[in-house]
Amino acid sequence: VLLQRTHYSCFGLQDIILYFSTAYNMVKNTATWLKRLYGLQIVEIPIVFPIQDSAVKAFVDPLERTLDELKHKNQTLNRLKVVVLDHIVSTPAIKLPVKRLVQSIRQYTLKDTSENATVPPFILVDGAHAWGQVPTQEITELLSINSETHAPSPSSNTTNNYHSWVDAYVTNGHKWNFSPKGSAILWIHPSRISPLFPEPTVVSSENFIVHHSDDHEDPLFERYVYTSTKDYTAMLSIPKAIEFRNQILGGTDKIYKYVRTLAVQAKRHLRTVWNSTGTPGLTPDHDGDDNMEEFMINVILPISRDDPHKVNIGTALHHWLYQHYNMYVVIVEEPSSGYIYTRLSAQVYLELDDFVRLGQAVIDFLSQISIHQKGDYGSHGGHGGGGGILELKQ
Repeated sequence: VLLQRTHYSCFGLQDIILYFSTAYNMVKNTATWLKRLYGLQIVEIPIVFPIQDSAVKAFVDPLERTLDELKHKNQTLNRLKVVVLDHIVSTPAIKLPVKRLVQSIRQYTLKDTSENATVPPFILVDGAHAWGQVPTQEITELLSINSETHAPSPSSNTTNNYHSWVDAYVTNGHKWNFSPKGSAILWIHPSRISPLFPEPTVVSSENFIVHHSDDHEDPLFERYVYTSTKDYTAMLSIPKAIEFRNQILGGTDKIYKYVRTLAVQAKRHLRTVWNSTGTPGLTPDHDGDDNMEEFMINVILPISRDDPHKVNIGTALHHWLYQHYNMYVVIVEEPSSGYIYTRLSAQVYLELDDFVRLGQAVIDFLSQISIHQKGDYGSHGGHGGGGGILELKQ
């Protein structure tokens, strides 16, 4: 919704939205909608896996190459209006060096001090997996909290702090903050808030935006304060979720230490029992880089990447674990390497024994399956991989 609303604030024909190929499909679909409706341009920066270097170089280098290309086209860089960055990619679950990426974008777009210079691009961070998983300081450093309320102009000489700031940050609480679906945070830099942006999705009888005047700036939250058909339970639960984290679980630092330690132990165990090396998206040289993963880990499954039935085997394994062990496991094919891997989440209610059970269950399943070439995979819902029916050996 924020990405759509940004159009009314700053977009013109042929203006550019930029994001990485790792962006969530919701972002890509919204950008495509804006392109079809308003003639905007989409620039998608391809990220090639497995990453051969650090996460910084893997994302910063292609970003800067793209910005260079735009810069050398006639005033094209000035048409860059919105950049969308993931804080943590959905699959594979790799944390982006957001602060460094923001600094590169600012450095490129604030260098132009000519009369053609425009307002710097609107940087939106999709932090869906961040709240409760990424250390709080990493997030607040991006938000310029307690900093000056107005962004510098392109010709300003006081842009050092602004180089690290984002313009908007969105995150939700139902993944890692222990609050229900519908609990979320929208933060917008004060310099980007205007009488008409961002406008609420629904203008109701109590939206204070209509009371705006030159001598009264309506607080942003008042634009969303009341919609008669909305259930506010999820949002009202946030304080209790925070209280639960602090009083029952011992606070953010204790949670982070336990869950991150469990994630590392679980990954080490599963890689041993599954005899898998490396991580999808990361080369073995960078697999232990703590800056790339937090509570979510990526582990290659013991399914041969050369097996023509690998996707179907992964799909069947997903259903079998859910039906027989009540385990919901995300299983994905990494296109560039061909590996089948699982994205797993450590949590406060899990122990290493849970991952030990998973490791053995996967081995048991793979030792029992057989494949009969009979066309489609039918009830397993498989796709691709040459056809056949997976069955458990009796």
